[in-house]
Amino acid sequence: LIILLFILGGCKKETKTLNDLISELPSVEVITLADEVAIINIRNQVDSLSIEDLEKITTTNLEKLLALEEKIRTLKVAYEQAQEVLEVENLFLNLPDIESLSIYYYETLEAINQAYHNLNDLQRASFNIEKYILLQEYNNKMNKELIPEYRLREEEEILVIKNNIDTIIPLETKNN
Repeated sequence: LIILLFILGGCKKETKTLNDLISELPSVEVITLADEVAIINIRNQVDSLSIEDLEKITTTNLEKLLALEEKIRTLKVAYEQAQEVLEVENLFLNLPDIESLSIYYYETLEAINQAYHNLNDLQRASFNIEKYILLQEYNNKMNKELIPEYRLREEEEILVIKNNIDTIIPLETKNN
């Protein structure tokens, strides 16, 4: 008898309406990107409704769905911006410790500086402060020690080359 009642619907599974599904979604304050799939699925169901069935969805639930969709867009932008910050912070992996920094890391350091300056104000505000301080230390060492030293060596090399040219040219004129 129990089995017969079960089969005939005595233990009938309750089906939820779209209004129920929307009402059960988390609020805008606590929604996360993990809820995006559920929101997309509900949106697809709402979009496939006839006008008659669409009128059964409460205004409150439609407004909630719209607000949740907007919040998901905002969260996605924030996530992408956070990823950009992490990418810039990870560029530091291409640099040696400050004591080992040499002129050969000039282009790498310039790429990090450019990437940092390409971040927006909010992203820069969330940038790891220790990495920012380190970036300043790298820049100081590069600009105050390494570049001047490199330029001095370049100038010395140019003088040596000029002296060699000055030595060679008089020899050629004597031989002619």
